[in-house]
Amino acid sequence: MRLSVWLVRSIGLVLVTGVTMMSAQAAEDGKRREALAELAKASSVILVGKVKSVGESPARWSGRVPAFQPVTYEVDRYLKGNGPAELVVQHVLVKGSPTAQPGDEPKLSTKLFAAGKVLLVFAEQTDDKQYVAYDERHGSQPAAPATIAEVEALLAK
Repeated sequence: MRLSVWLVRSIGLVLVTGVTMMSAQAAEDGKRREALAELAKASSVILVGKVKSVGESPARWSGRVPAFQPVTYEVDRYLKGNGPAELVVQHVLVKGSPTAQPGDEPKLSTKLFAAGKVLLVFAEQTDDKQYVAYDERHGSQPAAPATIAEVEALLAK
């Protein structure tokens, strides 16, 4: 009898934990979709491109004054806006962000921005004709087909 009560409680705990984890994942997905929608609206250029090279780091993180590191892309296609086949985008450096290299050395993630990696990039063209990716969380990410389709659907609205 005690074994069956323990078993029922254990199964209940597993079910509650599973539902809680699914709810947390759904909330995270909702935040990601909301961020994508905001970026799609605010960006003057959205591109899918292959990392050709990563420029020199400014040797400091963003603080009161933003710090940027350039990345040169071979553009596969523009989802929004247009531009050249090769484009340099200045990426903001924020310590601890998903686009930053872990640790104390201020630079972009060598894993995310590896040469040959295909990324989805949200950027703005500045008055002096530079392209800047200001969002350190979602502004550059692997170019997953599902994410590209999601952005295309947002742009079609």
